[in-house]
Amino acid sequence: MQIESVFPGAQVPDVKAAIRAVRERVAALADTALRPVKALGSRLSSIARQPWFFPVQAVVILGLLWLHQHGYLQVPVTVCDWARLGK
Repeated sequence: MQIESVFPGAQVPDVKAAIRAVRERVAALADTALRPVKALGSRLSSIARQPWFFPVQAVVILGLLWLHQHGYLQVPVTVCDWARLGK
């Protein structure tokens, strides 16, 4: 090989073993990082499967809609704010 002729005393690195080692490290890191996310996802899925979840969800969404329509969730913008924003 050309590498061996240029560097006669050097060993050719095993690229496949290096790639395998990097893949194992990435898989271990991903497993460690994703474990809490998977646990939270399974917890939320178990809650969403309960029979009381849909009515509660509907009441909360309709309550937020009512609050928004009656102005409780809106941020007031004064004339000074509009002038500062360039309107």
